[in-house]
Amino acid sequence: MSSGALAGKHNHHHAAKSNSSIGDLKAGTKVWVFYQMQKSPHDPAWFAVDTHVQGYNRPQIGWSDRWQPAVVIKDFKESEFNPAKHDTYVKVRYEHRIWFDREQDVLNTTDTRNIEQAYYPADVRLTEPPKPSLSLFVVRWGNPNFGTVNDYDWQSWGEAGSNVSDTYICHMMQKGIRKVAKNDYEVSHFVVL
Repeated sequence: MSSGALAGKHNHHHAAKSNSSIGDLKAGTKVWVFYQMQKSPHDPAWFAVDTHVQGYNRPQIGWSDRWQPAVVIKDFKESEFNPAKHDTYVKVRYEHRIWFDREQDVLNTTDTRNIEQAYYPADVRLTEPPKPSLSLFVVRWGNPNFGTVNDYDWQSWGEAGSNVSDTYICHMMQKGIRKVAKNDYEVSHFVVL
């Protein structure tokens, strides 16, 4: 099975362990999954938009981290889940169909393998999520080569990079916001040239 265009190599880090249980899930079950655009600055950077205009215009405005509706595409057995075995994760296909990257490329969602992903059970819920407690508006650098600049210019910005870079934003989200807010936040982001 394809890991999908939206999936990054670090895409399956999980939220803090949850005491809630989602139980077994049959293929076809509608769920909500907590999508994060990048868990590492080297992950693909696809973000959801309401309309194609939001992806083609500058600045681009969309959601990089939030609950997204999805459908389970492979039966999931909670008793067989093993965090070390990717094939035991909850496999889903996003219901949202408009995804862009910072270069204004639109994701081909007619090939549904591009919108399939595996999720840690703590990042899956059966009911629509409540309004998040924290909503962030994050400004990102639009130049896809900016991350490369941070790799060799760390003495100017520090190892986390400029505050508009993927390196900095991933660091802030994974080591700060996500640890505190868990899945109770959303990020709208604004990509500049």
